[in-house]
Amino acid sequence: MRLHFQLSPNLQLVPFTYPHFLVGRVHRWLDKNALHDALSLYSIGWLQSGHGRKDGLIFPDGARWFISAPDTPEGDDLLSRIVSAAQSDPMVCCGMEVTQISAQRTPDFGPRHVFRADSPIFLRGDRTPDGYDPHLIYSDEAADTVLTRVLHKKLAAAGLSDHIEGATLRFDRSFRTPKTRLIQIQESKKRVTVCPVIAEGPKEAIQFVWNTGAGHLTGCAFGSLI
Repeated sequence: MRLHFQLSPNLQLVPFTYPHFLVGRVHRWLDKNALHDALSLYSIGWLQSGHGRKDGLIFPDGARWFISAPDTPEGDDLLSRIVSAAQSDPMVCCGMEVTQISAQRTPDFGPRHVFRADSPIFLRGDRTPDGYDPHLIYSDEAADTVLTRVLHKKLAAAGLSDHIEGATLRFDRSFRTPKTRLIQIQESKKRVTVCPVIAEGPKEAIQFVWNTGAGHLTGCAFGSLI
């Protein structure tokens, strides 16, 4: 299921590094520090409907935002707690408050679907002998393998191991304008990709991808999909 939020216009300039504000807000709503270290079985999108300036972003007509989680008892509980907390404490960031919340049921995508990236996709490769964690982009040979590996790991963690067989996730190589960016979130820099992904396999696995995102750190507002 996916929760869609309508936010009021910003009262302060929104910095380009704002995604960590969204993550912090979700964690405070849930009041559960364990989310910082747990595997992200949910997805946090980026703010939409804004306008860029040299020094930041503005949302004169408000912003659209979503959070989604798989259709499991744990996922339903997580979203229910977010709704309850957001209604009693609607402030998100930079003066923007939640003014409306609507729920969207998980669509039936069938056995194959191409998802667009709502937020950049972050992939962490295998650690090197000297302890370095490479950041993979769409053109790296191992990228698709890691996308699928993360999907399988999340399916297993969600108790959906029956849907792992045949489930794959890969970058859409036919997309003509994939982009890479170096994003700074607080003191951390991430090399990320903006490119559609193709999900194939059991329909339950495809739905799971829509709800949990692609790649690593989906709970930190990376890899959200539309």
